[in-house]
Amino acid sequence: MKTFAKIYHDIARRRWYTNSGAVRLYLHLALNASHAPAKVRGVDIPAGSVVASLPELAEALKLPYNTVRAALTVLRRAGDITLKGLYHCTLITLTDPDDQPDTPVSYTHLTLPTT
Repeated sequence: MKTFAKIYHDIARRRWYTNSGAVRLYLHLALNASHAPAKVRGVDIPAGSVVASLPELAEALKLPYNTVRAALTVLRRAGDITLKGLYHCTLITLTDPDDQPDTPVSYTHLTLPTT
């Protein structure tokens, strides 16, 4: 099954666009966010969310831990993500583009037919 995330041109106008760590993290979250409500690690997560720890994100992106932590802070302050601490990980939810018309990513994943 192939899916895709639609990214709007407005992403280039975001305040954090020149922060390479924030851009890489945002794209990683958008590409890995659940497209439907799910249960991950025993936690119910809404669509558009990722459950991860900072070390996991740092390893996946091959970025230093402090860079990932700073990028999460930048994205949270910009209103593009929300964070909820869990026992051993963090629930990261991408903001809903319907609530913020200038949000640059649509989190609706479409299934493409395989050939």
